[in-house]
Amino acid sequence: RSRRPAVRRHLASPGGFVDKGERPYMTALRELVEETSFRLTVGRTRIIGLDGILRHIERAYVGSFRKEGPDRDPRAHINTTTFVFDLDRIGVIDRPGVKLADDARDVGWKDFAEILSLDTYADHEQIVAQA
Repeated sequence: RSRRPAVRRHLASPGGFVDKGERPYMTALRELVEETSFRLTVGRTRIIGLDGILRHIERAYVGSFRKEGPDRDPRAHINTTTFVFDLDRIGVIDRPGVKLADDARDVGWKDFAEILSLDTYADHEQIVAQA
């Protein structure tokens, strides 16, 4: 859940806007780390920070898809690229740690099936279903 008024009541996936010169893939990982303090444990090694996560998570990349349209988000015409990772591929046994950071008001893991029944922001449940 976000601290931003327009999103406050809804669950939303971590995300944000691409910085100048930034690749969408890097934006997705940067936003994930900024908004959740995401950290990985691969085997017995705890991985902290964007650089360390990047070195490991690339091997977990499964694919990406785009969703576009003028009526997707009440704030503006927004195009979304979603990146999907399979953390089992790199030896992640437990769910990665997350905690409140940046503009998040609440953070935690949800099962795919559970997300489809929750009050999510804009079309985030559709994005999860497509993943």
